[in-house]
Amino acid sequence: MDTKVKSSFWNIVEHLKPDGKLTVAWLMTSAQVDLCGVVRTTGKRFTFETGLNEKVLWETVHDCPDLLHGWKDLGMILIRGFIYDQFGCGPKLLKNNIFLHAVMNCAHAVRQREVRDALIFDCPELAVLEPSTTPPPTPPGGVRAEQSRTEKRRESGGESKEGDDEFGPIGEDIPPAEPVPPPPDPAPPERVAKDKCTQAQAEAYAVEIKLPASDGTWYYDKMLASGWKNGGHGVKDWKATIRTWKAKGGIFPSQKTPELTPAGHVPNAKPPTAWELKQRITAAEDKIGSLKGSQLYKNLPQPTKDKILVIRNNINTWKDQLIQIEPAQP
Repeated sequence: MDTKVKSSFWNIVEHLKPDGKLTVAWLMTSAQVDLCGVVRTTGKRFTFETGLNEKVLWETVHDCPDLLHGWKDLGMILIRGFIYDQFGCGPKLLKNNIFLHAVMNCAHAVRQREVRDALIFDCPELAVLEPSTTPPPTPPGGVRAEQSRTEKRRESGGESKEGDDEFGPIGEDIPPAEPVPPPPDPAPPERVAKDKCTQAQAEAYAVEIKLPASDGTWYYDKMLASGWKNGGHGVKDWKATIRTWKAKGGIFPSQKTPELTPAGHVPNAKPPTAWELKQRITAAEDKIGSLKGSQLYKNLPQPTKDKILVIRNNINTWKDQLIQIEPAQP
C-alpha cells in the first residue's frame, strides 16, 4: 500500500482554492475511507474535523470531477483512481494477493447500486473478480455468544445502527454546531490593602515591634488627621511607615524626652503634682503658640503639624491626670 502523496496529485488539485485542497487531503486521509476509496461521511463530521463549512465539501466534489464523484443524498464520496494508486492496476492488481481479497470484499459490500457502478467503471477489474469465500474466524464463545454480546451493546446504546456513525445518520444534512464560548477569565486575586489600617491593627503591630500600644493609637489618629499622608504623599505601606519612624526615633510619644512625655510612659517615673502638671500644660501651650506663630494651622509644614499634634496629646493626658489629682488634695 502506497502511503506517499505523488506529485501528480498536486497537478489534479492545482486549480482548487486552499480550502478545496485541504478538503481533498482530508478525504484521502480520513478514517472513513475504505480500501476502495469510498468515503462515508456527514457534513457535521467534516466541519468538526476540518473547521470548514459543509458547502466547501460538496463544492470541491463538483469542482474536481476527475478525482471525486459524490452522492450528497447518500453521504458518500468516491475517490477515483484510489485502488490504482494504492494497490496497482491490471496484472499488478491481480497478483497483489496480500490485499486482493480484502479489496474485493470491500467492493462487493457496497450496497448502493449507483456507487457500485461508479466503482466498477473506475476499476473494471472489480467486475470479473468474486469476493473471497473464506469464512471469518469464529469469535470466542461461538457465533451465538457473539450475537448475544452484539445485541446487548445495541440495547445499551454502545453500537450504532447500520448506515449511521457517531456523528449521526449518513447523508443527513446537520448544521454545524455552534462554537462553545471560551471559559471566563479567572477573577484576579483579592488585593490586600497596605495603605490603610484599623486602630486595632496599628496597636497590635506596634506591640509586635516592641512599641507601646499607645504609639499604635497615636499613629492611627495621626493618619486620620493627615488623610493617610506622610510628608504630603500618600502612605503606601503603613507597617513600613511605623518601622521607619521607630528607627528614626523621637517621633512616637514613647520616644519623646521626659519634658514632653507623659509620666506614665517613663519607667519608674515619680507621679507629678498638680502644680507640676499645670506648669507642663502652660509650657506646652506656649510651645504650640511659638510653633504656629501667626500662620494658620492648615498652612503649616507637615513636620510642624506633627510636633503640635504630639504636644496636644500630652496636654490632654496631663489634664486628665490633673482632674484625678486635684480633688484628692486639700
